[in-house]
Amino acid sequence: MDNEETKPIRFGILGCAEITRKVSRAINLSPKATLYAIGSRSLKKATKFAASNNFPSHAKVYGSYNAVLDDPDVDVVYIPLPTSLHLHWAVLAAQKKKHLLLHKPVALNVGELDKILLVNLMDCNI
Repeated sequence: MDNEETKPIRFGILGCAEITRKVSRAINLSPKATLYAIGSRSLKKATKFAASNNFPSHAKVYGSYNAVLDDPDVDVVYIPLPTSLHLHWAVLAAQKKKHLLLHKPVALNVGELDKILLVNLMDCNI
């Protein structure tokens, strides 16, 4: 196996929603994934969240969602934000060539879902 096949998938998380606690625990338990970055609108909140949820010491903490998307080492972005924000952030993540994990429901309606799928297909993220 080459190094690309053995390195863990690096997750970036947008936001500190309550559900993120459960998802981050699951990511932590996987030998094939790592919590690589978390971003919040508040750096203080992201720092506190990472510390209280056993993020690894190497995890990056950002005071914005865009900073997570701009990090070239983030492979997958988990978006636990309110559904009304999914389209905006999913499109930006796809444009940055990030794979997506969206909390349910994925979109407010079929039209938004189609846009999310289309931008991912166009950018070969699916």
